[in-house]
Amino acid sequence: MPDSEVSTIDLSTLDVASAAEKGAVLQLTHPVSGDELGISIRLAGADSDLYQKAQRAGVNKRISKRRRTPLTPEELVEESYTLLAKISLGWTGVVLDGEALPFSFDNARMLYKRFPWIREQVDQFTADRGNFLQDRLTRSAKR
Repeated sequence: MPDSEVSTIDLSTLDVASAAEKGAVLQLTHPVSGDELGISIRLAGADSDLYQKAQRAGVNKRISKRRRTPLTPEELVEESYTLLAKISLGWTGVVLDGEALPFSFDNARMLYKRFPWIREQVDQFTADRGNFLQDRLTRSAKR
């Protein structure tokens, strides 16, 4: 393609880290039917400083224990509950056992532990950069 036809892009429209820091909203879907449940969880993305700090905290914890044995699968899953709870920024519509469940780190960790399908949706959502750039891409396309 000749130089005169090369289009340029403002890289600020692809600032995934900044967008991931602000967070994006996951609409939980039914684990079988895929129908939306009316439950929204705001999450920081995998490129956010919050996520990176939480991930490093787990590594530092292992280093400080000077573990000579590898982590068990159970320990890895426990770490994932903590990491995902740390990057959870809030939620709406969460009802558990007939009562509204207020957002907190401990409640998020419990929810992800009790409902593996929620943890799976949260994990997949935070890893997908596209979930955090949608707003920027829409604004960029309108220009």
